[in-house]
Amino acid sequence: MSTTSLSRTLSADELYRRVGFVLQETQLVHGTVTDNIALAEPDASAERVRAAVPVRRGQVTAFFTPYEVMERALILGASLHPALPEIARIGAVTGVEIGLIGSAALQTVTGLPYLRPGSDIDLVVRADSLPPLAAAARALERLSCRQAIAIDAEADL
Repeated sequence: MSTTSLSRTLSADELYRRVGFVLQETQLVHGTVTDNIALAEPDASAERVRAAVPVRRGQVTAFFTPYEVMERALILGASLHPALPEIARIGAVTGVEIGLIGSAALQTVTGLPYLRPGSDIDLVVRADSLPPLAAAARALERLSCRQAIAIDAEADL
């Protein structure tokens, strides 16, 4: 579908929900910092907007690797996301260490509601060699298709 036909069949709101872009020059709206942060999610709660604000080094109270976050997330298991137990099994079977990043990681660590229906799962994966990574990638792709969820994985080389 061309850009022209997309803009003719979708409202501006729907178009911006489906298409993401990053401007080369930062543009801020007139208003508060909260107004600018909430541009991407106008109905965001105050807690969610506050979580997007950077913190100073002295304000950091804990640091977790993505692999430690995955361990913590597995305690919550399917209540956090139904795919997590299966993702952990894929890691165990293939010999690939799988870490959790993105919205699921933020929700695991902060307890704030970052995941929404349809949220993807963002992972970081590492192994001693390429064959286990390839096996894990195939298994994650099958899981993605079976559960109709997007699973994004970055290799930690």
